[in-house]
Amino acid sequence: MTDRMKAAVLAALLLAWIVLVLSYVVMEPEPQRVPLTYKTGTVPKQGRKPSAVKRPLLVKAVQPPPQNIKNIFAPLDRAEGAKERSETTEAAAAAAAAAAEARRAKRLAKTPPPVVQAAAPAPAPPPPLPVAPPPPQGPTAAQKAGVELGEYRFLGYVVKRGESMAFLEKGHEIYIVKTGDVVNRAVQVKAIDPGFVKLVDARTAVEATIPLTKGTAGAS
Repeated sequence: MTDRMKAAVLAALLLAWIVLVLSYVVMEPEPQRVPLTYKTGTVPKQGRKPSAVKRPLLVKAVQPPPQNIKNIFAPLDRAEGAKERSETTEAAAAAAAAAAEARRAKRLAKTPPPVVQAAAPAPAPPPPLPVAPPPPQGPTAAQKAGVELGEYRFLGYVVKRGESMAFLEKGHEIYIVKTGDVVNRAVQVKAIDPGFVKLVDARTAVEATIPLTKGTAGAS
């Protein structure tokens, strides 16, 4: 809008305002006037009601002030500049809000999801220790004594002066014994019979009966 057009609009508004004021003043009705009946120095008569004088109401209706009164005398450039500044401010606020929302969405998109770590499995219980077998038990003293007594051989016997004597062999050794004799400090001859010899281990009291070896015979 040019300056000439602005001046024309301002003149038209000013003319309209002047016409409105003049029409309001001209069209206002003149108040009615009533002559006074009371004269100075006279006494009004008793019992007569004074005539009621009706006067027109001169009170003007109070109208509420119009809302959104626009200053028609304000320069158009200032009004348009304020409007433009308001629109610019609103546009800038909307753009700032949109940019903030975009940055927030971008930040959420870049944020990696939380990593959920699975619980570590419980360690397996250790395998039971192998039970060691009991150590092998060696032969007992009684078993050893029985084995030693079984190593003797009864080769024969003789009767000398009414007493029986036996011939025993162990390995390469030959023993001539009688009842009660001790051989190798541990074996005692308990009894001599033509068919067998009974020996006893003095340490363990283990007895063994040694039969007569075939092919041998006793002598008198």
